Amino acid sequence: MRYSFAILSITLIIFATTFSSVNADWWDDFIDKIHEKVTDGADFIKEKAGPTIREKFDSLKAQLQDPETHEKVQTWVKEEAFPVIKEKFNQASEFLNDEVVPEVKKVFDAGVEGHRRVFTDENGDTVIKQTVDN
Repeated sequence: MRYSFAILSITLIIFATTFSSVNADWWDDFIDKIHEKVTDGADFIKEKAGPTIREKFDSLKAQLQDPETHEKVQTWVKEEAFPVIKEKFNQASEFLNDEVVPEVKKVFDAGVEGHRRVFTDENGDTVIKQTVDN
């Protein structure tokens, strides 16, 4: 472990001294590379991405302004989407009515019975029972 750390340290020192002596103007090279990347990115946006985005936008705008597009969407919603949504809603409703509501009713009834046991006496009169913690 100590040897690998020593070897890594020596390698870094040699690399740093070699890099600084060979490339004395490293800062300018660094800035030039950043400038080149930024310029390439801007050129790509100007020459490739910008026109492609404009074409897609114009195409989409024309399509959305066409009444036939809206007719197709509304027909699809009416004939395909709405029946599926209605069926799923009916299934969810049936599940709630058949499975969930009876179980919730059991929980509610248990709560009412627990309340009755705590807040009524043997005669059925409403009272507040006090419990003592031991």
